[in-house]
Amino acid sequence: MTTVLHSCCHTFWIHPLIPDEPVTIAGKDGDDAPKYLEKQVNQVLDKLEQMQKLKEINAEEE
Repeated sequence: MTTVLHSCCHTFWIHPLIPDEPVTIAGKDGDDAPKYLEKQVNQVLDKLEQMQKLKEINAEEE
């Protein structure tokens, strides 16, 4: 993820390929992430991985 916006207690991560699915992380650097946040981050990473695989398949077909 590339774009990072900060507020007092949150960091907002936005990937350019899926800007409609930002990840909001509460707390400070080094804090443990709650399970729901780990799940959200893993879902976004899985989606990006699927997008990359589709891109590679399409490139091979051309």
